[in-house]
Amino acid sequence: MVLVAALGLLAAACGGGSSTSSSTSTSASGGSSTAVEASYTNTVNTKSAHMALAIGISEPGHAAVNLTGTGAASFATDESEFSLAIPQAGTFQIRLVGGKLYLMLPAQAQAATGGKPWAAVDLSSLDPGNSTVPGLGSGSSDPSQILGYLQGVSSSTTNLGSATVRGVQTTHYRVVIDLNKAAQANPQAAAQYQKLISETHTSTLPVDIWTDSSDRVNQMQLQIPVPASQGGSTAGGNVNLTLQLYDFGVPVTVAAPPADEIGTLNIPTTTTP
Repeated sequence: MVLVAALGLLAAACGGGSSTSSSTSTSASGGSSTAVEASYTNTVNTKSAHMALAIGISEPGHAAVNLTGTGAASFATDESEFSLAIPQAGTFQIRLVGGKLYLMLPAQAQAATGGKPWAAVDLSSLDPGNSTVPGLGSGSSDPSQILGYLQGVSSSTTNLGSATVRGVQTTHYRVVIDLNKAAQANPQAAAQYQKLISETHTSTLPVDIWTDSSDRVNQMQLQIPVPASQGGSTAGGNVNLTLQLYDFGVPVTVAAPPADEIGTLNIPTTTTP
């Protein structure tokens, strides 16, 4: 279900929570692998950033769905805000505060909340199958989940040269993520990584990353396989993600909507795109 997958991904990509990084920057002088590993720590240590997201969800037997959004996220607190455009559904405003996700529905969809503009979504109530994919887990509110893949960078790292991302000069790397290594680096998500390995029958994941002169992540692209048991099809599907980060250190303050503007939204867990 497109909305369930999108909400889970946003919770992981844009939510708050403590990170496992240190408070100091890391030098990339040790080579390409070290540079990519340093980018994870250096990015999380900026505490916050503006974000742009493009999500492509594909499943055999269904038309591909492409979502786009922009927002701001704190890497240090449980606060974020995002605007997500979903084809044929409208634009949704999303806030994540204190581990709870608030969703502002387009006017044409507010009948689902009794006419209230906002809905409170309990992340733990979303399809638990999504939690098998780190960074896509509906129960996660840790902002480092998507970037956390970079804690599993293996020795297979290729420098593809310079490139410009949103007007910033960057270095483009193609890396192979060792999911076992990522699991060891992030005990909170270890079970998700291990389940992903089990269901996709692979312990590696190719990722492209673009870093700036301060070794911070400006752009990250990856394809996350969704096991067949989640996609409801024999062949399973994929989530293609492009994440851009910019304006590092920007102030991020997000408040929950007024209580009298919040309704209840029941999200089905077994529908198709």
